[in-house]
Amino acid sequence: MTDDRKMRLLELYEARGDPDTFAEAKRLYEQALAGAGASDPETLIAYGYLLECHGRYALRQAVAQYERAIELDPDADQSHYQHIWAQAALRETEPVIARYSQRLARSPTDVREHRFLANAYLAAHDYQAAARVVDAGLALAPDDPMLLDLMGDARAATGDPEGALAD
Repeated sequence: MTDDRKMRLLELYEARGDPDTFAEAKRLYEQALAGAGASDPETLIAYGYLLECHGRYALRQAVAQYERAIELDPDADQSHYQHIWAQAALRETEPVIARYSQRLARSPTDVREHRFLANAYLAAHDYQAAARVVDAGLALAPDDPMLLDLMGDARAATGDPEGALAD
């Protein structure tokens, strides 16, 4: 078991995402960390990166499951919200913003579509855009608890804690 083998496995896993490669690389890194590698920053960084790659592969699988759930039941809100935030965890917010912008454009009076798009903008840290979408939704449903909560999130993120609490 050499450092070269661990690194080759890490590179292979990064490129292909093969579960067996991950398991073997993880075993070797954990073995190294149980010994002298525990105080080696390079080993810690490489193992952290292996886990990070694994997390991204798992998130991509989650996104695929949410997309399938949306196809099967487009009226189930939770799959939409989970999809938005999983994409955000991958730092891929543009596709969900585009998706929910199109949906809102097709149904501009549907408060649900305002909620989805506002969540997508919040996930992208575009708080002004989120607030604009929420404002438009609140014009349709002034007492909608979810939109009020989203407005509070947008205000809190932009340094308006009193406004956030008021919402």
